[in-house]
Amino acid sequence: MISDSSSPQRPPDEKQMLTDGIFRIVSIEQSKPGATGSSAKRFPKTRLVLQNSETAGLNAVDWDNALAFKTGQVVKVGGTIKTYRGQPQLSIQNIEPVEDCDPSQLLPRYAGSLVSLESRLTSYIAAIPDVRLSRIAAKLVDPKTELGKNLRIAPASPAAISHEPYIHGLLQHLLEVAETAQLLALKAREFRPLEYGNLNLGFVMFAAILHDIAKTTAYEYGSEGIKFSPAGRLNGHLIESYAVIRDALLEDSSITKAEVDQILHIVASHHGQQSDNPPRTLEATIVHHADYVCSQLGSNFGSPHNKSG
Repeated sequence: MISDSSSPQRPPDEKQMLTDGIFRIVSIEQSKPGATGSSAKRFPKTRLVLQNSETAGLNAVDWDNALAFKTGQVVKVGGTIKTYRGQPQLSIQNIEPVEDCDPSQLLPRYAGSLVSLESRLTSYIAAIPDVRLSRIAAKLVDPKTELGKNLRIAPASPAAISHEPYIHGLLQHLLEVAETAQLLALKAREFRPLEYGNLNLGFVMFAAILHDIAKTTAYEYGSEGIKFSPAGRLNGHLIESYAVIRDALLEDSSITKAEVDQILHIVASHHGQQSDNPPRTLEATIVHHADYVCSQLGSNFGSPHNKSG
């Protein structure tokens, strides 16, 4: 069972000795017997990726013992963490199975304040200049609904190599994209009022905060870690998000067909050239680039990657 609490998510300090560190095994790779590197350096017998509430993916090596563990198993690990190729790596000294532990509690989590995220979400939706769209957005993210609850817990990605691959990561990503898109839109109108003066800020803000809303059902997260759900694997979050937003817009008779088309285009094209139809409007272009920048920053420099150092 996933709880709605946050815990620190920071890479362990270099040369920190772990004692009684509990992890879930994400992957195991056995080296071939007698394998050596180009300089005849001995390879570790086993390479692992470990995960707990503080790290989405910690690389670990075992030099001497052929491990009889399996992916998904919970283990207690002791060893030394050092930096290897710019990333923390745990050299295992001892490892043993843990029986009485819920693996879902070892999923990585957002490191910041959930109260702050909630406050930002409330303020942002209230600031959407079109009161109709503000009302629809507030209804979709209502924490009393199943969709609203899941939005506050879901990760933004299922893989440790991608952006915000941890519990509460989706809300963090939506807010970062939305606030970036809002700023871009305001600056665009300020810089070129004659050319961009007709930019619809309400469309930008509404679509940006909801563009990935179906990631609430695209991923499953529990004792088996974070992975694609059947809907996420078959349809993808973009199509599912489009459907959720379309249905919400069509329920409101005050939203015209032309407005629905404009907003849905922003959602459908937010992957840029990878979308079936790339952005063709100013609003769609802004949301796409806000999403792209935030996703790239998160994937390359955010936790758990932290490549900037």
